[in-house]
Amino acid sequence: MGDRRMNIELVELTSGYKEQLFEMLEEWKNDIIVNHTNMSPWKIWANDFHDFDYYLKSLNTNKEPEDGWVPDTTLFCLDKDRNIFVGAVNIRHYLNDELLKTGGHIGAGTRPGERRKGYAKAMVALALEECKKLG
Repeated sequence: MGDRRMNIELVELTSGYKEQLFEMLEEWKNDIIVNHTNMSPWKIWANDFHDFDYYLKSLNTNKEPEDGWVPDTTLFCLDKDRNIFVGAVNIRHYLNDELLKTGGHIGAGTRPGERRKGYAKAMVALALEECKKLG
């Protein structure tokens, strides 16, 4: 079996990706219920994705937030060959005292059916490129 090259990119969520989002999060939600798996990055679970317009509007925190949050950007990892989301990353633009202890700049997660295929490592590498753009 040959090494399948990844043809992935990090994309911002738009209405054009609604189907890919629902498919990934439904699979992931079922795995969380059955297997109690990790919910990272937490930000993709902060709101009900079924209310897509609100979900889309509230996904990123661009202004100076309250209650200990920091500005962040959430991107989804698109497998361009299969046109599916294989995971997501959440990039925190800077860290506060709490995130220095318990978090970090990047939260990442891979949907259950795509784990152990190298996507997490590849997503974090792409997220680091995004971090460079943010400074």
